[in-house]
Amino acid sequence: MRSSTVALLLWSPALLCAQLIVAGETRPTDHYHDLLPDTLLNAPQGINGGSRTLLLDLNADGTMDLELTTSYVEGGQWYRYRDGVATPLNGAEAAWARMDSCFANMPDSVLVFALPVAATYNSGDTIDADGGWTDQPVSLGYHRSNASVPNNFGYGCSASDLHHDPGFLGVRLVSSGDTLYGWVHLPWVGLKGDSLVVSEFAFQLQTVGIAPAAVHSDQPNVRGGWLGIPPSIPGPIRMQVVDPAGRMVVERTVTSGKHDLRPMIRSTGVMVCVLSWADGRWSDRFFLE
Repeated sequence: MRSSTVALLLWSPALLCAQLIVAGETRPTDHYHDLLPDTLLNAPQGINGGSRTLLLDLNADGTMDLELTTSYVEGGQWYRYRDGVATPLNGAEAAWARMDSCFANMPDSVLVFALPVAATYNSGDTIDADGGWTDQPVSLGYHRSNASVPNNFGYGCSASDLHHDPGFLGVRLVSSGDTLYGWVHLPWVGLKGDSLVVSEFAFQLQTVGIAPAAVHSDQPNVRGGWLGIPPSIPGPIRMQVVDPAGRMVVERTVTSGKHDLRPMIRSTGVMVCVLSWADGRWSDRFFLE
C-alpha cells in the first residue's frame, strides 16, 4: 500500500489567477502522457482515400477532449482533397493564429472559404490566455487541387500554405470557473496536412496558485488514505476516481464524513480524485499515490 498525498485547490470564478503552461514542460501536478511509440496519423491514399483519427483524454477524467484527424479524398477527375484538423471536444478550446484563405484559380481569383489555422508553439513558449482561442475545429494543414483539369480552367483551389509548423498545439479547458491549459506535441506535420505525428501531451490538473484560505477555511482533506469531508461542505457531493490510463474507477455521490480511499490506490501510477458540489461551481482535485 502506497502512502497518500494530496494537492488541494479551491477556486472561485471571482478569483482571477494568471494561468499558463510552458510548451514542452510539466509540473508534478500536471497530467503527462508519452505516446510510446509516437503515433503516426497517415490518411490512406488512392482512389478510395479515407481518414485516420486519434482521440485524447487530456486531463485523465475519462472524457475525450481533443480529436486529431487526417483525411484524403479523391474526387475523380475533378479534385484531390487533403487536410489535418484538431477538433476540441466537451468544453475544450484550441489556440489559433490566423484565418487563411483558399482561392480558386480562375481568370479572376474567387474566395472559396477561409479556415482558422492552429497556432504553433515552440519548446519553452508560454501558453496562456493571450492570442486566439476557439471551440471550433482548427486546421493543421489543408490542400485542395484539381486532379486533371488545368489550374487556369475551371475550379482549382490550392491552399497548401495552411500548415501548422512542427511544434506544440495549445489546448485549454474552461469549466466551473477553472481555466486549465495544456499542450500536444506534434513533432512532424505533413506539408499537405494528410499526415502527422503525435508524440506526447501534458495538461494541468489544478490551477496555478492557491485561493485565499478565507474562501473556505474548512476544507476536504486526504490523510492516511481516508477522505475527510467536513459538515460545512453542502451536499450532495459527486466523487470521481480516475486511474492513470484515464479510466473511471469509481463514480458516486457522497456526503460529509470519512471515506476510505485505500482500496482505490494502486501502485501503477497516480490516481486522481475529483470532488464537485454546488452544481459544479466548486471542485477539489486530490492526487493519490
